[in-house]
Amino acid sequence: YRYLGEYKADMMYGYGVEEYAKGGPVARYDGYFKNDQRHGKGLLIFSNDDEYEGYFVKGAREGLGEMRTAATGEKWFGTWKYGQKHGEGTRTQADGKTIKGTW
Repeated sequence: YRYLGEYKADMMYGYGVEEYAKGGPVARYDGYFKNDQRHGKGLLIFSNDDEYEGYFVKGAREGLGEMRTAATGEKWFGTWKYGQKHGEGTRTQADGKTIKGTW
């Protein structure tokens, strides 16, 4: 594990990059922190090459964000709450077909 970024009162705070050892579910996070947690806008890259780009609150995906699934080429853009899809969103399949809905 490695963190490169800003600190405040010995906690990750402001902009930074976290890099994780191979084998875990997350490979890298590039974005903002508050009190040692992901907080604000960021890009989370998973070890399977899936990506989430959007907002975080207290470490969880929250607010607008897009999840890109590497294996299928699908994207989901919409609102998140407590790390889960929540509210209006649009799924775009690899062939370009879109499906709008509420989660």
